[in-house]
Amino acid sequence: MKKNLFNCLCFFLPMFCVPVTAQTVVDIETNVYACVALDNTLWMAENLRVKTFRNGDLMFQAQSADDWIRASENKEPAWCYYEDENGMDVNTILYNWYAVTDARGIAPLGCHVPDVAEFASLVKSAGGIFSADEFLMSDNGWEGDTKDRSTEASGFDAYPVGSRYAALGASFYWNDGKSFGKYTNFWTTNSLNNKRKSQHAHRIGLSFDRDHVINDFELNRFTEHELNLKGNGYAVRCVVDKPQ
Repeated sequence: MKKNLFNCLCFFLPMFCVPVTAQTVVDIETNVYACVALDNTLWMAENLRVKTFRNGDLMFQAQSADDWIRASENKEPAWCYYEDENGMDVNTILYNWYAVTDARGIAPLGCHVPDVAEFASLVKSAGGIFSADEFLMSDNGWEGDTKDRSTEASGFDAYPVGSRYAALGASFYWNDGKSFGKYTNFWTTNSLNNKRKSQHAHRIGLSFDRDHVINDFELNRFTEHELNLKGNGYAVRCVVDKPQ
């Protein structure tokens, strides 16, 4: 499969602009993220794990289901750790959509959370929704998965970190059990362009039991609207701003 990659080392940015090297970005908490060049864009190859807005304000941590629901109802930014019967995973941070789009900024300086067009372009460059899943998924961690992605993997490395579902009482469990190992979703910055769906936003999803990217902004028949609620907890990837 053609990956439409370009060499990270050829991606130059003004030195005064951002804490970015050719292959890493750094957030306000000094977390360092590896990057990968895909579709003529430099993407973070790891999920965001910052808990502080770019201006230094602490982001609200939802430590209970009630906390999460309250933040959703009040349209307030929130983050949480993934948690199931195996305990809390402090390496997995999920955000609601309000955190992603807060004016104080969640992305590292010199980066931004991608919009619908950027994700759609990435999926298209990877061969479309029926090819891009193998291209974007990590080579391990997916439940029941026996595929060898070593020759298909792009370096995006989407690991099934699970989700939090506002419509299910802020549960980390989907209808078929815990979401960790089965699903991952990434927020875009776009709200659904539908007045009746004002509480919904666009996301891109990957699932252990589907052979395509869940790309709701192109094919609505693959969308379950409760999975688009802005109060859901999803992972976040960022892209490096391109020089003007």
